[in-house]
Amino acid sequence: MSYFNIFHIIVLLLILSMFGLFTYLIILKEHRTKQAISLLVVNVAVMSCLAMVSMMLIDKYTKVAEIINLEGRRTLINETISYSGIIKNVGYGYINSCTINIELINTPEKRLEASNFENRGFFDTYIGSNHSQKGSQKGEFLILKDLPSGDQRGFSFTMPYPAHFKNHTTNYTLDCK
Repeated sequence: MSYFNIFHIIVLLLILSMFGLFTYLIILKEHRTKQAISLLVVNVAVMSCLAMVSMMLIDKYTKVAEIINLEGRRTLINETISYSGIIKNVGYGYINSCTINIELINTPEKRLEASNFENRGFFDTYIGSNHSQKGSQKGEFLILKDLPSGDQRGFSFTMPYPAHFKNHTTNYTLDCK
C-alpha cells in the first residue's frame, strides 16, 4: 500500500489548483518581470510549505494506533525486560510503520539511606561522581510494519534492565507513519 490515502490526494490536488490559479493571476496581472518572478518564487515557497505542513497534519490525525495490552516481564538471568502487546490501527489510514519510544524510570524507595548524609565535596555534589547510577533507561523499537485500517497485530521486544533498579515505572509514546 502507498503512503498517501484519499485525504492526502484531495489536499494535494487542492494545493496544486491554488498554485496554478495564483501563477495564472501573477502572469496575467503583473507586467513587470522582476516583480512577477519574485511573486512566483513566493508562490512556490508558500505552497510547498503548505503542502508539507498539511501532509504532517493529515498523518497525525489519520494514522493513529493504540496499544491494547502492554505487558513487561523481567528476565533476571540476563538482566533484560521483555515487553509484548497488541497494537491496533484505530485511524482511517494505512500505517506503514510504528515505533515505540519507551523509558523505564527507577522509582526510589521512601526510606532514607546513610549516603544522603555523607560529607561530600563540591565536585561530588554538583559535578557528579563515578559511583552515580542512571535513574532511567530509554529505548526506541520498530514494532510494526504495514497495518491496514481496523486491523491489529501482536508485537514484542526486549531491552536491557539495569540491575540497580528496585521498582520502575514505564512511560512510552507511539509514533506511527
